[in-house]
Amino acid sequence: MLEQTVRNTIEKHSLIAQGDHIVLGLSGGPDSMCLFHVLRTVFSEHEIGLTAVHVNHKFRPGAAEEEQEYVEKLCKNAGVDCRSFVFDCNKIAEENHMTGEEAGRKVRYDSFFEVTKELREKGIPAEKIKTAVAHNINDQAETVLFRILRGTGTDGLSGMEYRRKDEKGMTVIRPLLDVKRADIDEYCRSNKLDPKKDKSNEEPIYARNKIRLDLIPYIEENYNPGIKDALIRLCGIAYEDSCFINSEAEKALKKALISNKKGKCVIDIREIKDLHSAVMGRVIIKAMNLAGLSTDMTHAHIKQAEELIIKEETSKSMNFPHGYIMKIIYGKAEIYRQEVGETAVGAKIETQPKTAVETKIKVQPKTAVETKIKVQPETRIGNMSESQPKERPGLKISIIMKEDFAEKKDAAAFDFDMFEEAYKDNGNTFESIVLRRRRPGDFIMLPNVGGRKKIQDLFVDMKVREDQRERVYMAAINDEILWIPGGITKARYSGNFKINEDTKRVLVLEIHGSL
Repeated sequence: MLEQTVRNTIEKHSLIAQGDHIVLGLSGGPDSMCLFHVLRTVFSEHEIGLTAVHVNHKFRPGAAEEEQEYVEKLCKNAGVDCRSFVFDCNKIAEENHMTGEEAGRKVRYDSFFEVTKELREKGIPAEKIKTAVAHNINDQAETVLFRILRGTGTDGLSGMEYRRKDEKGMTVIRPLLDVKRADIDEYCRSNKLDPKKDKSNEEPIYARNKIRLDLIPYIEENYNPGIKDALIRLCGIAYEDSCFINSEAEKALKKALISNKKGKCVIDIREIKDLHSAVMGRVIIKAMNLAGLSTDMTHAHIKQAEELIIKEETSKSMNFPHGYIMKIIYGKAEIYRQEVGETAVGAKIETQPKTAVETKIKVQPKTAVETKIKVQPETRIGNMSESQPKERPGLKISIIMKEDFAEKKDAAAFDFDMFEEAYKDNGNTFESIVLRRRRPGDFIMLPNVGGRKKIQDLFVDMKVREDQRERVYMAAINDEILWIPGGITKARYSGNFKINEDTKRVLVLEIHGSL
């Protein structure tokens, strides 16, 4: 039954074709062992090539080496080429300010890419090389729930794709995405596969583990015993909706596109200004992608761009992240990376300016991975321009071990690993945190007052005068506010990423200079 399910998935989504070469991530665990066995039995008639890739992350000394030896021996006995890679992921995580989970994912896909390159050099066409990973239906449900908790949109609700091109051009496929974990375990038992189980997967040390081990069982017991099936149905519905909306956006962009040369995309806004917001927003995102921007665009950015297009005011412009700008010129929207010194006119969305100064300072041994001071220059907010103070305030960011952490009166502290986990999928790190004034769409998470709260509404509740609101600095990542230091207002702290008994590293924010 499992084999037929996998065969149906592969055929339905065109994952594998005659003569393909599969690069298989083989950890030695139940999922990858199941996929290894299925590919060798079900698809033997397809004459596919198979190269197994095992990555030793060195997370569990002794056990990791045993698993590597086990996989290598398994592949040798099966006559399958096996490439093993060894990385000190704890060291990589520390050097690159990542969580261990992030570092592990990075080195895995780096290893897949290395093997893919070698196969290309041997003459195998790139389109015939597929990288197979063993995510299953339970992984899909956990991923969707994780994204819901983070506040995802329709595309995020669609879950993991059966087939996708990654940022390096690899084709990644997931043949087990319609298979339940229980069926995988039964398949391994009935075929005497003897997989090796990673004990860390049974420890609630990562957010995804907590969702799998704590949250989903709690929901099953108290609210909906079929929550995983419900999440998968939601995923399927969202996927269909997302595909339709994106296809309409592709058609609209093709019709509206005037030129796309040398990192500058120009579109005819009269072709898209009357579109539904869901379609127009995706046209804007795709146009930004064509110009070279693919990360850190927020909902607030897209909504402001829609407003700019609908009003169609020549010479009006707005800033996007990473130095990109959208400018309206006589019925056209020009999207490009702005030159130093060029500013958007009449924009309400502000990004961290290119001129921001960042300096590193030395920290005491044992206390921090790294500490940085970010100095945020005075910016233009809406149509209000302010002069630069003599001493510009900056944000001191430190990552310290919990045992070395001591609370400070004028500082904010968060669980660093929870923060990194929450923002890893969109490419943000602690270095993305900036000190700035408010902008449209800003919000803060305050569980004690009902959760997500707009900064505008917070200021009203706190009775902050209109003339004072534009002078309030706050620590932000994208449009989420982490900390409003005390001064003009009472200090406020995000309820996300609270320090708890499981916290290992602490993210500390302090003000450098005067507000």
